[in-house]
Amino acid sequence: MDINIQQLLKTTLGQTSQSYDVNNNRVGQNTASNINQAQNINNNSSLIKNLIAGSVLTGFISELNDSDAVISLNDGSLLSATLANQGAVKQGEVVTFIVNQVKDNQISLKVLPADEQQNMFIDKALEAAGLYPTEENTAMVKELLSLNMPVNTDMLNTVNKYMAQFPDSDIKTIANLVRLDMPVTEENINLYKAYETFNAKLDGQLSTMENALSDNIMRAFSDFSRDDIQQLNTVINSMYGNADDNTNVTSKLVTESFSKDFINELSRQLTESSNGDIAEKLNDPSTTTKDMLNAILNNNKITDPAFLPTNKATFDKLLHQFINETMRITPKDVADTPDTLTNYYKRTKKVMEDVENVLKSSKADNDLAKNMSDIKSNIDFMNDLNKNMTFFQMPLKFSDSEGNGDLYVFTNKKSLANNPDEVSAMLHLDMPNLGSVDVYVKLNHTNVSTNFILETEELLDFVYVHIDELNERLKQLGYSTHFEMTLSNKENDFDFNTDFIEKDVRSDNGGQYVFDIKA
Repeated sequence: MDINIQQLLKTTLGQTSQSYDVNNNRVGQNTASNINQAQNINNNSSLIKNLIAGSVLTGFISELNDSDAVISLNDGSLLSATLANQGAVKQGEVVTFIVNQVKDNQISLKVLPADEQQNMFIDKALEAAGLYPTEENTAMVKELLSLNMPVNTDMLNTVNKYMAQFPDSDIKTIANLVRLDMPVTEENINLYKAYETFNAKLDGQLSTMENALSDNIMRAFSDFSRDDIQQLNTVINSMYGNADDNTNVTSKLVTESFSKDFINELSRQLTESSNGDIAEKLNDPSTTTKDMLNAILNNNKITDPAFLPTNKATFDKLLHQFINETMRITPKDVADTPDTLTNYYKRTKKVMEDVENVLKSSKADNDLAKNMSDIKSNIDFMNDLNKNMTFFQMPLKFSDSEGNGDLYVFTNKKSLANNPDEVSAMLHLDMPNLGSVDVYVKLNHTNVSTNFILETEELLDFVYVHIDELNERLKQLGYSTHFEMTLSNKENDFDFNTDFIEKDVRSDNGGQYVFDIKA
């Protein structure tokens, strides 16, 4: 059952014969024409006659003259009373009072402070749900109220169940997962906390996976276990995907991905260890990164178990290029194709599942398998989050480096559907040269206001010098622009909870932002 604070606080007053709209305007209720009429009714109402000091009642202030008020009660009766703190209320409000004094048909009321009203509401809500008013349960109701969540028996019992199931988790995390219609599991709780501290980056998980794969390959070569090497090679090929399920990606030519000096050094190392067979393949202009990795891992003429461990730095560059080709996307990909990110997540999850199946029969360490599982869980979390919000992680690759982007759309999907011309978002970038950059953009139809938050004065100057280029691109897309640049500080640091997850329920109406990826 839904519990309304006004209903709960109408203690001892019987059934209501009036209703209120969302603006607290009274509907379908006769009002007193004046104070005298109400005074006469004071004598005729059994409810009013039974009032004593300390009684609590809720009513609609139909008339107010200094400290004298006429209050419409739930049973249809009218109460004339003197307000001890009349400055706290206005005519037309629904207010909860406590009776100060009843003497000679004169009633004195005091407006009940909001915190006391809330405490009474909490007690009644917990009582209705059959829960004890413990400190933890009280905090639970307060959290639900702060998130504008329904405070009813089902909701209270649901959240209470999860609190008992996950006693080490905080109420805020559980409540937000429920509010966002996300599965309340230990895995999601941990991921939510990781997102709060910005420790759930796909970019970081990919780096961890790259290191774990390298360690396993080195170990397999040190033991010179051909079976283990072959299984790890299968992992690499699986990550390039399968054309049959549209998960395949194209491997770049070695000559396009690496410098001439690197190719010469790798050729020298391979010649010394394999009689030049693989070196010849390396010098073939049609050879790709995938081809090269397969040639190294499949070549039986490499007879030295120390070959790869000795040349680990060189091999890791190949492996790094492999991760970039299979697991990262370019800014151009995101700009040119609207479904790039969605397809990227679908592909990555499918590839991780395929690799997990390969690893089940391999001797690879548990760290590699767990890393694959963590990436898949992260994508599942984002998919669930995107039922109501819009959030994307973008592990980016550039011509000579990597970066990471996080896109937070502040306008929830329901609001966005109702008003697509007013949207809000923030793009967070971790760039090799620019460092950490937050880009806030406000879109109102075709008017765009952008604020760059950067780490140093030098970077502010750099962006300022190039801002005309961005301005021109936005104008070509039909936007009118306004730009600001701000130095980063703790006061404007982005908060995952308050600035994103809870922005729709704790909004300061301080502006909305959107990022046009095409620009």
